[in-house]
Formats: sequence, structure tokens, C-alpha cells
Amino acid sequence: MHSILLIFLVAKLFPSYESALPAKRSAARQNAGPRSAERSLAERSPATPPNFIILLVDDQRWDALSYDKTTYFATPEMAKLATRGTYFPDAFVTLSICSPSRAAILSGQYGSRNGVMNMQSRLRDEESSLGNILKKNGYATAVFGKWHLPNKPHDLGFDYSFIFKGITAYWDVDFLENEKKISTQGFVDDQTIDRTIYYLEKRDEKPLFLFVNTFAPHMDENYDWPIKAAERSHFNQQAAPLPVDWNTDFAGKPNYLATSRPHQRALEYGYDQPDSIRSHVYRYAAANYAMDQAVGRLAKYLTDNELLDNTYLLVLGDNGWFMAEHSLTSKVLAYEESMRIPFFVLGPKVLARKSEELVLNIDLYPTILDLANIQPTASSRAISLRNALFTKGKPTRKQVFYEAPLPVHGTYPHYAIRTKRWKYIVTYDLEQTDKLYFEELYDLRSDPNELKNLISNKGMAKALARLRKTAQQEIENSNL
Repeated sequence: MHSILLIFLVAKLFPSYESALPAKRSAARQNAGPRSAERSLAERSPATPPNFIILLVDDQRWDALSYDKTTYFATPEMAKLATRGTYFPDAFVTLSICSPSRAAILSGQYGSRNGVMNMQSRLRDEESSLGNILKKNGYATAVFGKWHLPNKPHDLGFDYSFIFKGITAYWDVDFLENEKKISTQGFVDDQTIDRTIYYLEKRDEKPLFLFVNTFAPHMDENYDWPIKAAERSHFNQQAAPLPVDWNTDFAGKPNYLATSRPHQRALEYGYDQPDSIRSHVYRYAAANYAMDQAVGRLAKYLTDNELLDNTYLLVLGDNGWFMAEHSLTSKVLAYEESMRIPFFVLGPKVLARKSEELVLNIDLYPTILDLANIQPTASSRAISLRNALFTKGKPTRKQVFYEAPLPVHGTYPHYAIRTKRWKYIVTYDLEQTDKLYFEELYDLRSDPNELKNLISNKGMAKALARLRKTAQQEIENSNL
């Protein structure tokens, strides 16, 4: 009794002592409202492990985040978050498709190493997944929203799951809460965010790792974006932009694309007509906006409850999406609209700036473990972004490597090297996968839309030779 009284008196006389007490959060503290960042940081013990939240947005193109660029799309809530942290305009995926992208994030490895290069493959090394590593180091782990791997969430380290599998509807979705069916009403991303907030409200004192996955702006199960008029009212359909090469003849591109699924499906969508393209861009933009509004509620909760004082929020897209660029739809192919994604990080002491670092989705794995002071368990070509978040040093990467070694969604096997200036794409024959089929070279500085293939330009011979050599080395190292 005397010891309890002594602690109470010390806490009253010296408020900073409160952070050292291993007590649960009181109701009074939860309702006290936001405090200043300085006071919160001063009261928190330096030894407190940070929380991590990955927010993965489905099929959000890099230009669909309305931050630091002129764009038709509007994501005001995500843009506000991005201004509070480090934004990476040159961020890419290792393979532009749902399952491989998730596997890359959770493993820190390329698909050729982790085993996931299509929609059916399982992540090989479950024990080394990000969820399992953090769980073993004392983290409470949970996943919300879209799940698109054959592995079960629990096997990848998530103690709690509130998920749906693969492609679903936008409204009244059946989720699985720890494998038990839960019916919901309303917009799918609202349900994902609501359950994430509910989990945060019920959390204990363990540090957190949450993997939050939106569904919008991915197409629904009927290949549409059935968003209501309130969200659509923010956009003018007739003002929706048309790609400069929406009616391309595929000059300078691999010949097979003219008869491929990405082009044939584009024709089914009516992408040979400007009005049809504008309709899709308009509806995609509305779905993107609806997702953003749901995310805004999560951001408000994190801010109001001061969780961002000790939480790193890592926001990125799982892949891009063609909206008639190069007369294509879907993804996989190594053009910018497909492989380039939005990506930013905010959290304790993270600089509010734009970084020139070339970033890959696999970089989340070593970055999170680095920030948590946990040694990575497996070698990888991923890099920790810690220095980029806290300092203004020079970028460490000179190029990124992209691999699509299997024929997925009607594509041929292909690889790419992307530097700040150059994009080199090498495509192999569908039947003889070691036989060269086509090469592409683009000067992104003068041709950001990848319209003019410079592969036969003699003035580019030196740059081409260097990129060919780099690509060959990367392909040999990919351990297929």
C-alpha cells in the first residue's frame, strides 16, 4: 500500500515519470485529446519499440497520389500524410502483380527467390516473413483487408486477421476474421479501416505491426468501379485525360502485344474510343478518392491518439495500372504506368521532404527491421531506407531491376533495368525462354511516356551496352 502511494506521489510531482510506469492506458488519458509532439516524445521512454503500419493500396498508379504533381486524380487525405514524411517519387515494384508484390514486401526478396512469380505460388520461407520476425521479437501482429497469397496469414506471422481473399465486391463484403466468416455492410475499404481502428482501440502494451490492405481502386469482380455519386461528383468525366498513345500501332514495341491479352482486353473495355477511356479513368478516380476518404479516418485516429509519435506509417501501392497507355490495360509489363508506384513514409523524426532514392517494394523489409533494431535473417538485394528517412545524403542506388520471368496475364518473359534516365527492357521468347525476342531502350529524360524505342540508335550504343551488361548480371543473379 505504501509503495503504491509513493508511486502516485512521484507521478504527480514529476509528470515525466509517468512514461516509465508499466501501466495500461487510462480512459482519462485516451480522452484527454492530442498533446504537443514535443511533450509526447519527452514522456516516452527512448527504449519503447516503435510501431509499424504498412498501408498497401491496390492498383494505385504512381500518379494517382495527388502529391507533388499535377494530376487528374485526387487523394487529399493521403497527400496530407505524404507532406508529413519522406516521399519517394521514384518507387517501383519488383513484379507488377498482386500476389508477387505482397510476397516481395513480406519477404524482402524478389519472386525468383521467394517463389511467388504468379497468382498461385506460395511464399517459400514462411519463418523469415516480416510478420514472423516481428512476432518473435515481441510484436502484436495483424493483417486487414485484401489477402492475395495461398499462405495463411497465421503462417506468415499474423496473430489476428480480418481479410477477404483476392478480388471481391465493393459493397457488403464477407470478411474472414481469423478464418471465421463475418458479413459486413457498406464500402469494403470502410470495413477494413473500421476494423483496423477497432483493433487499435483494443490494443495492449505490445508494439504493433499492422498490414492494412485496401481494395480500391482495383476493379471489382465485375470489372467495374461501382462508386456512388457523392464520390464521382468530385470529378468531371469529360475532363479525364487521354494517354498520348492510346491508339498506338505498337511501333517500337514487342510485336506480340498487338494480339496479347493486355491489348485485347483493352479493346473489350472500348479503349479504341476516347469516351470509353474517359469513363474508365473517371470511375477509377472516384474509387481512388473513396479509398482515400477511408484512409483519412485512420490517419485522424493515429493523429488524435498520438500514435504517430512512435509509429512508422509506410504507404505504397502494390502495382500500377494501365488506363489505355500504349493501348493496354492491366499491369505486369515493365512500363512506368505498371511498375512505378506511390510511396512515402512518416513517423518519429522522419524528415518532411522528397527523396531522390530509387526505391523498391522489397526495401520495406530491411527498413522496418532496421528501425526496430532487428537484424535481418536473410540476404537480399533490398536496402534499408533509414538514412533516406533521417538524413539528406546522396542516393545509394544507381538502378533498379525488374523481373517478370513467367508468362502472366498474356505477357512474355521479360526483365528491365531502370535508372534515373534510362529504361532498358529485354523480352524473351514464350516457348524458348532463353531466346531473345525483343529489346527496348527509352530515354526517360526526353521521353517519359516511353514512346520512342532507341534500341537501333547508334548514338545510344554506349548506354545500351552498359544496360545490357547490367541486365544480364541481374538475370543471372536472380536464382531462377
